[in-house]
Formats: sequence, structure tokens, C-alpha cells
Amino acid sequence: MSSYQLRRHPHQNNQTRTPLLLVHGICHSGQCWEPHYVPFFTERGHDVYTLSLRGHGGERDQLDQYGLDDYVDDVLAALVQIHGKAVLIGHSMGGALVQKAMSRASEQVAAAILLASMVPGSMTAREKLRLLRKPRSLLALKRLLGGKALTPAQTNRLPFLDGRLSEQQAADAAQWLQPESKKALGELGSFTTPGGAQPFPLLVLGSRQDYLFGASALQRTAAHYQSEAIILEQGCHDLMLDPDWASSAICIAQWLDQHAL
Repeated sequence: MSSYQLRRHPHQNNQTRTPLLLVHGICHSGQCWEPHYVPFFTERGHDVYTLSLRGHGGERDQLDQYGLDDYVDDVLAALVQIHGKAVLIGHSMGGALVQKAMSRASEQVAAAILLASMVPGSMTAREKLRLLRKPRSLLALKRLLGGKALTPAQTNRLPFLDGRLSEQQAADAAQWLQPESKKALGELGSFTTPGGAQPFPLLVLGSRQDYLFGASALQRTAAHYQSEAIILEQGCHDLMLDPDWASSAICIAQWLDQHAL
């Protein structure tokens, strides 16, 4: 059976801060964090752990058998490996996994950051219509989900990237982007959590330009947890890969500073 992969990136200065556990979204792996977020946060004194969920970044033979609960188990097992509290940062589907995991292991969570995260409940009709207005983007996503190779141009058209990467950056991403579990995809439409205020700080962060989870979605997620939302004016869904990745990273760093994490 495939298992998750957890990579530790040790901090790069004398200041030891709260570890960060980064959880990727659909069709991604832990590699999505490595170009920008990993060096940025290790230089600030954090041990950074990048999680590749089972069936991602490695053996995919059983991928379609895995559901959201399996992925949540991976997050919880990674928390155990870290030994002590960590800040959970979940992107897109990874945000849904963080939301499900934090209620099961709140004593191990120092804080949670939902980055361009899935909303508890379904997308609105208006949000779905917005996505349908980009048929070439959806065709590229269908190709990726079908396990077909993508050119850099097709990769850049994915809803995650919205044409914002350079040709070389898109080519790099095409090497590790992959299909997603059909079982997990089927479960995402009914994803929900009890919500309410959490016993640790929680931040909802995303971009107004995100074609998947824009301003309205971010505000609904924040309201669900009686928390705050920070909405950036620029950036694609994959904020960690966006040319303006530093805006979201700095926002996270400042928020961590505010909470002494």
C-alpha cells in the first residue's frame, strides 16, 4: 500500500520557531511548496515539513481507492512525526484536510492557515459559472485528471495557475502535477465541518483573482470559523507558485509574528 511522504526542511538561522506542516491540494504534491515557501520560511527560523499525500509524488497504482479520510489520516500521522505542536497550512483540498484534521487533533495544532482553501459546503452557482467561462482551462484540467501529459502552455492554462507562470516555471510544474483520486474528488462536493471558533488562531487567506475560491468563498470560510479573512488583490489559486508568491508568504509571516509562532 502506498503511504504518505513527509520531508523535513530544517530552519536556516539560530532562531527556532514553531514548525510548519504544509498540506497540498488536488493534483499536487509536496513539491509545490519547494520553489518559494520552503526557503522563505526556513530562513525565518521555522522547520518546514512538506507532506505528499499517499498516491502523490510516488506510487499511484491505488490512487483511486483513497478518500478524504485516508488523506486526513496522513495529516494526523505527519503531526505525530513532528513531535509537538505545529502550524498547519493547507492549500485548496489541503485546506479541507486541515479543517477535518484540526478537530481530531486540536491539542497538536498551534495554529491553522487555510490558503485558497475549499469552503465547507459546495461552490455557489455563480462561482461554478465563473469557472465555466474558461473552457480551455477546464480542458487542461480534464487532461490532467485523465493522466495525460501536459505541455507547459497547457499546464499554465490550468485553473490553479491561470496563465501566470513563465514557460520554464510551467514546465517545472508539469513534471510533478498528476491525476487525483476519483474517490476523493467525489467526496469533495459534500465536504463540511461543524465550524465555530477554534481553540487556536486560524487565518483564511486567498486572492480575489482566484477562479476557484475567490473573495466570496474566503469570506464564507472565515465566517464558518468565526475568524478573519485576508484577501489579496492579485494572485492565482496556487499562491505558493504565483509570480507574486511573496505577498502571501509575507502576509503569513506577519500573522505568525502577531501570534508569536
